[in-house]
Amino acid sequence: MRDDRITIDTNVFQHLFNPEVNTERHIDDLLRDWMRERRGLCRDSGGRIFQEYRHILEPIIRSRSDDGSRLTLLRYWLAQAQAIEVDLDQGGELMSCVKKCLRRSRAESSDQVLAGVAIEADSNLVSNDKGHLIKNREKLAQCARRHGRKNFRTETSAESARRNP
Repeated sequence: MRDDRITIDTNVFQHLFNPEVNTERHIDDLLRDWMRERRGLCRDSGGRIFQEYRHILEPIIRSRSDDGSRLTLLRYWLAQAQAIEVDLDQGGELMSCVKKCLRRSRAESSDQVLAGVAIEADSNLVSNDKGHLIKNREKLAQCARRHGRKNFRTETSAESARRNP
């Protein structure tokens, strides 16, 4: 497994502030551990993932003044974490495979980009999107293997926390 990089869905950052999902503060612990490990944050060179991060997460940052350590974690991942820019060929074989895997669940294009980035970077994709990414993780893993990626895995934040205690 590649331990130097991670691909994180926006919803994991959102769930940092949701106690129903962030049980036992596992997301806090994951983000803090990955920060200490200096993992790079994978995103597409076209800016789609970062654009979604900013669109969804900046209002959270502006509205929360009482969650100091969580805001610090979120700011770190948005502004200070090493960005690993991944080039994606939207018409290439890899993205065609990803789109095919996610087509039936009507995944948004941002989900397709996240999965494509994670596979291309051969990194873990951590997402709490059970309707698209988690539901199709086996198909995505097959797509990754077909394209020579051996370390790709899709898991929820809770699964990742259990695997990395």
